Amino acid sequence: MKIDELLRNVPANIHDLHLALAGLPNNMKVKAHSETGVSEKTVDELRARTTWPAGLMVMTPRKLKPKSVVKISKEAATIIVLRARNIWSALPWIVLR
Repeated sequence: MKIDELLRNVPANIHDLHLALAGLPNNMKVKAHSETGVSEKTVDELRARTTWPAGLMVMTPRKLKPKSVVKISKEAATIIVLRARNIWSALPWIVLR
C-alpha cells in the first residue's frame, strides 16, 4: 500500500481514535511499530481500548481493499514552512522601525 493512499490521524484521545477507525471492518489487521506500545492486532481490539497514548499517528486506508491494514507509528515532527510574502503576517511580534 502506497503512503499517499493512507489517511493520517493523530488522535488526542480514545474518542478521536474511534472516529479515525469509523467504517473499518473489525477484522482488519493492525501493524504497529514496536516503540508505540500498541500490541493490538485487529481494528476490533483497538476499539476495545479504554485509553490512547498521545503522539501516535494512525494511518487508515482511503479505499478498502482485501489486504488493507491500519498502521500505527510515532507522530512525525511537524514542519511549518513560511513563504517569504507571508512571513510578516505570520510573525506579528516583529516591529518595523
